[in-house]
Amino acid sequence: MLHAEARRHLDKYWQLSRHFFRESDFALAAFFAITLIEEVGKVIIVANAQLGAEIDKKAFYDHRRKYAYAIFTTLGVNSRVSRIYGQLET
Repeated sequence: MLHAEARRHLDKYWQLSRHFFRESDFALAAFFAITLIEEVGKVIIVANAQLGAEIDKKAFYDHRRKYAYAIFTTLGVNSRVSRIYGQLET
């Protein structure tokens, strides 16, 4: 379960990205979307540490590692959704 403060933090970047996309300011929309991906990666790193894993301190300073955390977690969730819902997913 995501802490309410963390959820608000991530939602803020999601809303900003969507707002600027609707306004056709694609550079700012992309900036906030990329920032959101990085912030999701940080949340995952901290959550893993709270579950007993060693905290990946280097990942906080490495954009690619934060992206990997965010993307691999999303792919895992999506594959479970596909297995559960199958053809109903669409």
